[in-house]
Amino acid sequence: MKSIEQKACGINVHRDNLVTTILLDNNTQQQQKQTRKIQNNQTDIQQLKERLTQHQCKKVTMESTGIYWTTLYPVLEESGFQPVLANAQQVKRIPGRKTDQINSEWLAHLLQADLIKPSYIPPKHLRELRTLTRLRVKYVQNKTQFKNRCQKLLNQSNIRLSSKLSDVFGKAGTEILNGLMEGKTVEEILTNTENRFPVDRKDELYEVAKGSLGEIDMFVLDELTRSADALTVQIREIEVRWSGLLMSAICRLCVRYPGRVVCRLLLFWLNWGIQSGLVMVNRLLLGAGLLHRCISQLV
Repeated sequence: MKSIEQKACGINVHRDNLVTTILLDNNTQQQQKQTRKIQNNQTDIQQLKERLTQHQCKKVTMESTGIYWTTLYPVLEESGFQPVLANAQQVKRIPGRKTDQINSEWLAHLLQADLIKPSYIPPKHLRELRTLTRLRVKYVQNKTQFKNRCQKLLNQSNIRLSSKLSDVFGKAGTEILNGLMEGKTVEEILTNTENRFPVDRKDELYEVAKGSLGEIDMFVLDELTRSADALTVQIREIEVRWSGLLMSAICRLCVRYPGRVVCRLLLFWLNWGIQSGLVMVNRLLLGAGLLHRCISQLV
């Protein structure tokens, strides 16, 4: 196996410990190596970084098994090392491993020979955007579940507002829901409302909302609607933070490519959307995709 990298480090990552092997210069017949088993904590990882710095070993590899590599990888990346995330299946298919060879040593040898195909790891700012986007998706799913439970509760009480209102949680629907949670009937709510939309359809609403809510039903409906409202606030906060990160990324691109008119147009378009309160993740994702495509074609 022909060596390309003079020094390399392989790490076998476990939940509680790390097995590290550092291969030193391969100038002699017998290659020097250092294998240690350390704890998977900040203290031992700091000592590992000091050992790597002492031996001037910049290339480090680990397998992408489990989730335990996700804490070690960014620590090494931020410290100036060059971590390589190996695909376990790809490494397994490479022949030549000795039967008594530990996994970390084998990974180090493969890294030296440049036989590891690195897995794609997005830059830090993209990882942060992904984290926020996934959290927003989860919140939207939870909000939808709360709304569906509200409609199920209303249907069980013979209050079928969804058959006449396109959005039960819109302006008219919210007013009716608030009245129902206060113990009012649909007739009382529509008599005192100033919203003309439900008043013009009061006969239709009377027909589908002849039921009533019990005390427990009103309590459950109040809990569900307050939970959905709280998630709405959290989703907006995520969108604001998300848009801020994206704007920073676009600004960096505009500075890097100052003559690109497309960058400046997209920056103006996204800024207009944020100022107008139209901070939707789909809109921002579309802008990021267009920006990436344009930059790829121009550069």
